[in-house]
Amino acid sequence: MLSPALSSARSKRALALAMGIGLVLSLGLLVAPRAQGVLIDFDVDPGLYTGTNLYVPTETMTITITATPGDVWDLTILDFVAGTPSASINGQTVGASGVKTIPWEVPTSWPDGANYRVELRPGGSVGGPIRTYRFLIQEYTFSVRTDRGAYLPGDQVVVSWSATRIRDGAPAAAGVGDIQVVDAFDAPMLTPPVHNFTAAEGFFGFTLSPTTATGQNPLVHGWFNDTAGLRVGFDVSSFTVNELGLIVSVDANVYPPSAIV
Repeated sequence: MLSPALSSARSKRALALAMGIGLVLSLGLLVAPRAQGVLIDFDVDPGLYTGTNLYVPTETMTITITATPGDVWDLTILDFVAGTPSASINGQTVGASGVKTIPWEVPTSWPDGANYRVELRPGGSVGGPIRTYRFLIQEYTFSVRTDRGAYLPGDQVVVSWSATRIRDGAPAAAGVGDIQVVDAFDAPMLTPPVHNFTAAEGFFGFTLSPTTATGQNPLVHGWFNDTAGLRVGFDVSSFTVNELGLIVSVDANVYPPSAIV
């Protein structure tokens, strides 16, 4: 039989342990994250000027969360490869309608790129996103082209370029760019080998050497970007250098002797 003193000590230890467990549980209830409801849908409207996941600077992207009313969500928008630039839109509470719409304007300071993403997380979560939306930023399209698709050795070739704003089709602001033309052996066909320019659109001409090898498809490479280096465009086109050809058509496939073809 235990002595009264030993029994009392054990009772005190049991009581202390019970109180400690109760305190931990109480604190756990106090710091436990709020239970999240059900995410029904996560949607981003396509770009206004493209109808795709490509957006232009200053365009407003509309993000819609459909979930349980009262749920809180966090958004991160970033270049997920480089990590920057990035923007956080936290503490977005879904209203009684069950739909939360969040507008976000594409900053002019964010460079053109194809590695942007919208990430959705439960409010206060530090884990990975539960939904993502990948998108591109681009201000203008850039193209290079020749005035014809085929040439003879010794012909003049006219090369033109244009950088056009996606928003309204107007020429982009002046910047810097160059164009190079190389043959099938990667040898320069221009003298000097690079044509530099600053205007968003223009053209120039050069003459093919009379000794240019025929049966080849030279390439025209071009790029253009604004002076800040945030907007950039690339393009490649080709043309054919060949001998004269002749296409002949006849009225019939078979003719009798002495018939006129």
